[in-house]
Amino acid sequence: MKTVIKISILVFNIFSIHSIYAQYLTGKVIDSKNNSLPGATIHWLEINQGVATDSLGKFKIKKPTTGHGMLVTSYIGYQNDTTHIMSETEITVVLETVENKINEVLIQSNSSFISKLNPIKTQTLTSKEFKKAACCNLSESFETNASVDVSYTDGASGAKQIQMLGLDGVYTQIMVENIPTVRGLAYPYGMGYVPGPWISSIDISKGVGSVANGYESITGQINVELIKPELGDRLFVNLYANHLGRVEANLSTAQKLNSKWSTIILTHASNLSHRIDQNNDGFMDIPTFTQYNFSNRWKYDAEKIKIHLAAKFLKEDRTGGQTYFSEQTDRGTTQSYGIGSHTWRMELGSKIGIVYPKKPHKGIGILSNISIHNQDSYFGLRNYQGAQQTLYTNFIYQSIIQNTQHEYRVGLNFIADNYNESLNDSTFKRTELVPGVYGEYTYSNLTQLTVVAGGRIDFHNLYGIILTPRLHIKYDITPTLTARLGIGRGFRRPNAIAENFRTLVSSRKLFIDEEIKPEIAWNTGISLHQVFNLSSREGYIDFEVYRTQFENQLIVDMDNSSHAVHFYNLKGQSFATSFQLETEYQVIKRLSIKTAYKLYDVKTTISNQLIEPVMIPLHRFFINLNYSTKLEKWKFDCTAKWTGAQRLPAMSMANGVEIIKRNASSFWQINAQITKVFKVWEIYIGGENLANFKQENPIVSSDKPFDHGFDASMIWGPLIGQVFYTGVRYTLK
Repeated sequence: MKTVIKISILVFNIFSIHSIYAQYLTGKVIDSKNNSLPGATIHWLEINQGVATDSLGKFKIKKPTTGHGMLVTSYIGYQNDTTHIMSETEITVVLETVENKINEVLIQSNSSFISKLNPIKTQTLTSKEFKKAACCNLSESFETNASVDVSYTDGASGAKQIQMLGLDGVYTQIMVENIPTVRGLAYPYGMGYVPGPWISSIDISKGVGSVANGYESITGQINVELIKPELGDRLFVNLYANHLGRVEANLSTAQKLNSKWSTIILTHASNLSHRIDQNNDGFMDIPTFTQYNFSNRWKYDAEKIKIHLAAKFLKEDRTGGQTYFSEQTDRGTTQSYGIGSHTWRMELGSKIGIVYPKKPHKGIGILSNISIHNQDSYFGLRNYQGAQQTLYTNFIYQSIIQNTQHEYRVGLNFIADNYNESLNDSTFKRTELVPGVYGEYTYSNLTQLTVVAGGRIDFHNLYGIILTPRLHIKYDITPTLTARLGIGRGFRRPNAIAENFRTLVSSRKLFIDEEIKPEIAWNTGISLHQVFNLSSREGYIDFEVYRTQFENQLIVDMDNSSHAVHFYNLKGQSFATSFQLETEYQVIKRLSIKTAYKLYDVKTTISNQLIEPVMIPLHRFFINLNYSTKLEKWKFDCTAKWTGAQRLPAMSMANGVEIIKRNASSFWQINAQITKVFKVWEIYIGGENLANFKQENPIVSSDKPFDHGFDASMIWGPLIGQVFYTGVRYTLK
């Protein structure tokens, strides 16, 4: 097969070698300190045709028919650059900052943007976006973003979950540098395993993603890019503390060893030792914890080969439950109710890229990762132990067919998961071995239409052949109005216990009614993105509709009985329709306002009834205000989120009386932060949940945690009131 492909490419090259090398110009835009500039604008002076750089500062633009011209590169806060392009096929543009050259200078890069080039709708959050809030870890990186919702899973364990398109985060594929990471047994706490200061950017794509990343994406993909060894600061320190006693420290140092090798060390330590019980129910509102996180990353950068190596180690201990609980004396007894988790995790990874300087359209990538995850947890008298070992490899080859209007990539990948779980006397063991092959073809007419058609075939040792077709279409209706369509299929094997820890923090009995089958769903999405210019200031309006239709789904039934949880496969319909309208505009100089409204229509067959799943609000509203002074010496950010009413499941008995209320009330959450920027220092202060809304009586029968009425899983709102914090960042370039 490889020989046939190579011969085909060679034949095409013989007849079209000029068009291959002369039709496109690729490149990268950086500043004088070698920092990538995402969202920079590139256009030809002679014709009104332009593009924007992606999250890594890279771009690709069609050359004029003459094959040469004047290329203009611009970025807010930097001097424009005009380059005369002759026969070049790849360039690097270095922009210089505008410093004191005009009376008023606005140095403001886009903190988030939706890619104009990507046929898959992708929103990129840059490091500037993360600095709008405390952003201590990945789960807190979406506070100023409307696409991803984050909440606690229960009232005692401290585990967080995300929601996209009205569905739990298990249906979103979360990757770190294109390697699936927050999955399996790591899901409950995995969002907290990636420190925020380590992140350089996050790409959020909704709906099914590329087949090159696997078959598990159903509602979206979140890809986290960490700080690169060659681009990291010589020294970066971030210190954080809040009034509840939570403290964090992050330190990173990057070093360029020679012309080819560079390395970076990333460290993180965080702690909360104070036991907080603001509602005086005898239970800690959030668990105490200690986390140590370390990573060492290396890069070898030669002309024809790029190598990334990474090692990561994490250790975390959590303790929750009643305020006077002691793990040493009370675990496994009824003296006091406790919740705890002891986790250690190790990862080793590599990425090898083979590039062809004279053929920028051609390349080979090899991704490999090994992870070991061990967890020892307890929930009252329930003991849970989980171990997972994962091997992931992905081989990718990409090139063109005749010219760059026709691109393709093919690949082979293999993933092996070994699970070993136990819950009290029950054990759950399985080994999944899944080799797969995939292909993806991209057609672009360079002006309006881009089509990406892909498919993969995976061979699962437990479930047989898995077919994953996917199609994405992008059409530029006008230079400022873009329409996208995406449709495809996703497949995943759920982990009933690990992905539903909330069911363990109650007196409900657990029943797995039948053998759990894989979850399979189709996702279809349509979006429109309109960029406008009003009073010489740009803005955008974005509208999207996504529909997720399940063929099979794991049902976690808490409605059948107030004293039981039943796990079984879908028997009937299950779907989720998501509507979102988002707009952003700079109303005056340096003041931007972003708003979003979301409507979720979600229905699932539970106990033979097609009803709304629990704790998914029908309506959500989001508004973010961002203002900065000249030269961004002061920055002000404020975010307000409104969450609509949510349905609650059958409730446990509280003091012998059935709780009648079945819907949670709506509420507002308001966060704000002020940042003062010096030459190498940044000092920030902020507040979270400034409206001080707290869910009343979040734990049912908190005074009798070992009785039948106890339930800490009914969490739909904030558990903590106002939180005030401060921090400092030090950067030595």
